[in-house]
Amino acid sequence: MIEVLSTQDYDKVVKLGKILHEDFSISNISPYEIIIVYKSGDEICGFLQYRKLYETLDIVNIVVDEKYRRQKIGTKLVNYVFDMKDATHFMLEVRSTNENALEFYKHLGFSEIRKIKNYYGIEDAISMERKTL
Repeated sequence: MIEVLSTQDYDKVVKLGKILHEDFSISNISPYEIIIVYKSGDEICGFLQYRKLYETLDIVNIVVDEKYRRQKIGTKLVNYVFDMKDATHFMLEVRSTNENALEFYKHLGFSEIRKIKNYYGIEDAISMERKTL
């Protein structure tokens, strides 16, 4: 089940977010950002954080708990935002060395638009987009 993050699940999402980076926090996200979670019962299996400005939706973070990977949870989270009727342009950045993520996003219809030097400190990023009609 996918739903918008509720306050009772903050700690679970922060714990999962530490997989992305150890200083992950919900307290420092923009008021324009939304986090959706994929739940199995009371357990958070994964989440997607995005910000939307007009018709452009920028995927900020996506993470799936290791024990739930390869179950299409990431795909379901991304497809959930694809189904938003007022978004037609989707953007994200991904580490240039994260081959699994690059393939995942390409499989979902994203294409590479440019490389951003040192986006992640000393590591480059690939900026990707997907447009819908």
